Amino acid sequence: FVTLQTLGSDGYAKKTKGTAVEAPFHLISKGEEVVLEASFPVNALFFLQISNEDNYLFGRWWMGDTSWSKTNQLCQVVPLRHKHIVKALGKDDSGTFTAEAEVPFLSRCSDSER
Repeated sequence: FVTLQTLGSDGYAKKTKGTAVEAPFHLISKGEEVVLEASFPVNALFFLQISNEDNYLFGRWWMGDTSWSKTNQLCQVVPLRHKHIVKALGKDDSGTFTAEAEVPFLSRCSDSER
C-alpha cells in the first residue's frame, strides 16, 4: 500500500478533506528501474490536493498487512514543500514532479553521495 498525506508547517498531519489518499501499488519494471505505481480513484472525500501553501507532502509505501509498521515499510518520502511541487508542476505540461525517499532496509540509502 501507499499513503500520501499533507503535513502542516508544524509537522502534524492535516485532518481536513483533500489532505490524504491511500491505495495499493504495483511494482513496474522500466529497464534498470523499478517504479512503485498507484492509481487513486476520483473521490469527493478522499483525495490529495497540492496547494501553494506552506504545507509538506509526506508518504509511505509498505508491503503485507493493510497497516504500516516499521518492519513492513519499503520507503518513505522525505517531506517536500507543496510550494516546490507547485513550482515543478508549473515548469512544463508533464504533470509530474520528483521527490526523494528514504529506504530503511537498503544499505547506504541515506548517503548523500549516492
